Amino acid sequence: MKISSEQLTNLLLFGIFLLLAVDVFSPKGATVPMTSSPSQTPHRDLSHMGTAPKVDQPTAPTANPHAGGFDFQSMVLAALKCPSDPVLTLSDVGCSGQEAQERKQAVRDMASENLPPRALFDRVIARFGEEALTDQAQEIRRANRG
Repeated sequence: MKISSEQLTNLLLFGIFLLLAVDVFSPKGATVPMTSSPSQTPHRDLSHMGTAPKVDQPTAPTANPHAGGFDFQSMVLAALKCPSDPVLTLSDVGCSGQEAQERKQAVRDMASENLPPRALFDRVIARFGEEALTDQAQEIRRANRG
C-alpha cells in the first residue's frame, strides 16, 4: 500500500488533533508522566497545597478600614528591626526576647486603633525612634517625606 504525501499530511494532522483533544478534555490537574520509570512520580497540582499562616497573627482582627482590608500591622512589624538582632525584623520567627515582645505588643495595640498607615508609622517612630526601622524602611520613609 502506497501512501501519498497528502494522505501522510492528513494522517499527521489528525494525530495532532487527537493529542490536543486528549489534552483539552483531560481532567484539570491531572499529570501524565513523560517516562514510565516507577522511581519517578508525577508532580501534583500545587493548588492542593495549604496556605502559610500569618506571621505573629493577633487574636483580634486588625484590618484597617482605611486600607481596604490590608493588615498594616504585619507591614509595620516587617519594617522594624529586631532589638536583639538587627539583621532580623520583628516579624521574623527568630526575633525573640523581652524587648521584642514588648515592641510587638505595642504595635498590636497601636494597630487596634485603626489608624491610617502613615499615622500608624508616625506613632511607632515616635515611640521607638527612626533608628528602630530597617534600612529599607528608613529609605522608603525618606523618599515619601521628601
